[in-house]
Amino acid sequence: MEPSCLMDALLPLKESSKAAIADAVSDKFDDVKAYLHLTRNIEYELLEILEKAKDSSRKQLILVCGNVGDGKSHVISYLQREWTGLQSDFKIHDDATESSHPKRTFLDELYDLLEPFQDTQLDSGQARLILAINLGTLNNFLVDDNGRRFSCLGDYVKRKRIFEIGMIVDNMFDSDSSFQHVNFCDHNLFVLSPDGPKSTLIEDAIKNVVNPSNDNPFYKAYEKHKKNHPANCPVHYNFELLQSPEIRSQISDLLIECIVRNHLIISIRALYNFIYDLIVPVDLSSISCDEAIKRIENYSEDDFLKAIIPNYIFDHPELSSIFAQLQAFDPATKRSAELDNCVIELMVSADKEAIFTRYLPLEKVGKVFHSALKKLKDEKDSVIVSTFIRSAFFWEGQVRFGLHDDLYHNFMRSLYGWYSGDTRSLKPVYKLIQHTITNWFGMCPDGHINLEVGRQQLKYRISEVVQTLPAPLPALKSSDDDIKRFQLYLPLCFRNDGKTITLDTNYRLFDLACKMKEGYCPTRKDHGDFVHFSKFIESVSEVGEARECIHFSEANGKRYVLELDTFGDFCFKVVQI
Repeated sequence: MEPSCLMDALLPLKESSKAAIADAVSDKFDDVKAYLHLTRNIEYELLEILEKAKDSSRKQLILVCGNVGDGKSHVISYLQREWTGLQSDFKIHDDATESSHPKRTFLDELYDLLEPFQDTQLDSGQARLILAINLGTLNNFLVDDNGRRFSCLGDYVKRKRIFEIGMIVDNMFDSDSSFQHVNFCDHNLFVLSPDGPKSTLIEDAIKNVVNPSNDNPFYKAYEKHKKNHPANCPVHYNFELLQSPEIRSQISDLLIECIVRNHLIISIRALYNFIYDLIVPVDLSSISCDEAIKRIENYSEDDFLKAIIPNYIFDHPELSSIFAQLQAFDPATKRSAELDNCVIELMVSADKEAIFTRYLPLEKVGKVFHSALKKLKDEKDSVIVSTFIRSAFFWEGQVRFGLHDDLYHNFMRSLYGWYSGDTRSLKPVYKLIQHTITNWFGMCPDGHINLEVGRQQLKYRISEVVQTLPAPLPALKSSDDDIKRFQLYLPLCFRNDGKTITLDTNYRLFDLACKMKEGYCPTRKDHGDFVHFSKFIESVSEVGEARECIHFSEANGKRYVLELDTFGDFCFKVVQI
């Protein structure tokens, strides 16, 4: 039965739907799931492993690992659909968190399922099993077993560092092992390129939903929906909006920034749910199509503008963790000289429509958008301004309005430089972190670190001399312009008194370091939030000169030194300035 409107047709995208895209099992892998399938590199890796495992003389357990909603079951189901002999060659278990009996736990099921792969049975039989398993479930199983029966499996997991998220480890087929794996957590949703990060995966996911094609079941529903719903229906307006490559690119860039800045994990299931929420406003998502038509007919211009993507995407943090993160990137909360001039011009102009048309051409935003803005009352100035800024952000981009974040793009350039083999690209980052090391416990001369000795001192600053010399690791070198496998941090390495100390610098630490370079002083909260950096500072201090020499300084500039002389006696002296 065909859905009666676009909202019903889009239901498979919802995370809570029984027909959720990334929740597929082989007997329910319908045409909609097949149409929306996103081909990823991990699919080719898994396929190569399966082909070699099929011909292996050893038992083979293939772990398909990842987080909830990554699409593990979906990929397995897709391969079952495409590889007709898969079920005869392998036993398949696509949900390791389920139990087939109410009195048995998922661990009981796993022990039975994995019995052929326990230590005492590895060298007998020809069992071949594909197991889709969340990393948390795998960890719980190995902890529960504690090496009693599955120590070989535990050793394999440790050797391949499967639980170390972001650790890039070769997982090619191992002919000498009965265990193989692919890990969805090792594969990012985007790539690093010379022009900045980009995600064809995110853009393709959106494009698949809105593509104007007869093969697209959602587009068929959209055509029917548009005929039966009012012209100011935000559902079909948002659907049309996402057909613009510019809009898809901006949304993709926003999601990538959320991932990099805040380590947001976006599964394929969560991505499709996000697309559904973008198209269908929350006030229409829980009512029937007939009720939706009546509600839309009573929409004011204000209601319509609040329900379309440029506004809606920043105004609903309650919808999901993705929307909650996006609120921080709302261009209407940012300021620049260029943007302020545009807003002033808009507010003082007697012909606001001319301003709209200059920045938001009619052929891009549509008549219904322009009409809604024109009809807004004067007391709705705040809605006009925020809608103008947000819409211009999506169509005109960040650069034109001075909203381009140089800090973020500098970090991404350094990340790309490192993975493309350019060690020198990390030189500015090393200098930045050296400054941060020096000033973590308050400002002090270069080459020093302040010490926290007993009660906080207001009159004196106490410091020691440390040496943190950059000792860059050998540069990685990719043969491709686009870097597909990478970590979201820069691996810095320092040499201190013959000892090498490493520091993984993610965007948050990079951002804090840049603020400190501009004069910001870290607070106790910062020290708590960046525990790994505080521990790094402790490691640096351990090989400093504090055991032999301590420096004191007063606010008036006077400086003193307490040090051990050649005979092991303490000497206190004034340093001449």
